[in-house]
Amino acid sequence: MTLRNKSTDGFWYATSYGISVLFHPALIPTLIIFMLYVADYPMFTSGIMYWHMILKTFLTTGLIPAISIYMMYRMRFLKSLHLENRQERQLPFAIMSIFYSFVTIVYIFSQQGGLEFILILSGVSLSVLVVTFITKFHKISVHTVGVSGMLGSLVGLQWTSPTQSLLYPILFSILMTGIVMSARLKLNAHTPLEIFTGLFVGFWICFGVLYFSSWIL
Repeated sequence: MTLRNKSTDGFWYATSYGISVLFHPALIPTLIIFMLYVADYPMFTSGIMYWHMILKTFLTTGLIPAISIYMMYRMRFLKSLHLENRQERQLPFAIMSIFYSFVTIVYIFSQQGGLEFILILSGVSLSVLVVTFITKFHKISVHTVGVSGMLGSLVGLQWTSPTQSLLYPILFSILMTGIVMSARLKLNAHTPLEIFTGLFVGFWICFGVLYFSSWIL
């Protein structure tokens, strides 16, 4: 391999790593709410309420889970923050399942955020539960579950509320799903099967929660 090829390969590796950090699964719920705010989707009554929910979503589904995983790493329950080993993923995923489910139940009973917000969060929580179960047998790509879940949530909202245009957020999500999948392959973090399993699980669970709720609620 020439020096130029090594440099190019290093650039794409670093880019793939950066994409994986920016679109970390724990940041996806916050990103969904932010995109709905940018798209002027009428989920909340005001811009101030939107930013209030963006901050709360980041704290409850992003920052606190990240701190929990870091504490498990410092206490030597985990060998790496990257959770590369399938067996090592089971404990943090189980804890995240319990935490996300608890947060969702709190929002349901406190009636904060509105129905659509609760349904999005329910889809995310159900995805985490399914991923935790699958991880016992298969190293599914959680990054792909996250971005495809984002796509599924947006498509589900558009499906159930066709008068509100979410074309650009959906197109952005399609693009980023492909980019994140490519990045995970470039990093050799997953096999194609693990990537496509994540795509299937993330999209259909998050879309399904919104789709079937429109029949029930």
